[in-house]
Amino acid sequence: MIDQGRIKLERLDLVGYLRVDHLGGCPAVLKALDIGLAGSSRNRMVFPKETVVYHSSSSHWSLMAYDKAQHLRSRYPDLWATLDPRIKAVARKYLRVELRQFRGELLARGWDQVRDVNIDKLQRKFRERLRAFLHDVRHPYPVLDATVQKPSRALLLGLLACLGVDLISRLDERAQRHVRKQLRDHHDIDVRNDDRVPRKYRRTLDELLGEPAFPIRHGTPRSLRKAGLIALV
Repeated sequence: MIDQGRIKLERLDLVGYLRVDHLGGCPAVLKALDIGLAGSSRNRMVFPKETVVYHSSSSHWSLMAYDKAQHLRSRYPDLWATLDPRIKAVARKYLRVELRQFRGELLARGWDQVRDVNIDKLQRKFRERLRAFLHDVRHPYPVLDATVQKPSRALLLGLLACLGVDLISRLDERAQRHVRKQLRDHHDIDVRNDDRVPRKYRRTLDELLGEPAFPIRHGTPRSLRKAGLIALV
């Protein structure tokens, strides 16, 4: 039965790895994910400094990202101490991502037994779920310059535009030119080119590690959402 794949499937896990040492390592990325998913409509579960579980309350599937090095250090310290340094290096450099699929999900695809599983479709679903997970991360609002006691209307409109809330294009042409000129002359901001936004206004991983503001979907007035002025990217 084993040779023929005639084994009933109750759960199927697929594991992948994302290299994150250039982003500050697994702890930094997990903390950023924790903050960035605060506004998600999907249920999530977080074990601080170790694991983020996305779509956690589903009986069909969930996606888990975790720091394998921290997991081993905290739960199996004796084993961690005996590991080859090369294995430890891999555990520190890569974030482990695990797609867990349960019986209901498997039956929906017609995968009742091991022999029914289509590897190509399984890998494709893993990529789709991982992409959806990462696309659901939201950036906090950028922090305003503390030296600006009363931000100008143009500055606020420019920062909103960089976040995907475009209120400038609804102004008449003359007002648009005036706002864009103020942004260029006084703040070196070109709302049509996000790369030129000064560093103090950019959203960075370092900012995600600080005290976050609420993501857009928490703080946007309902009237703006209904008007179709919000672009979540």
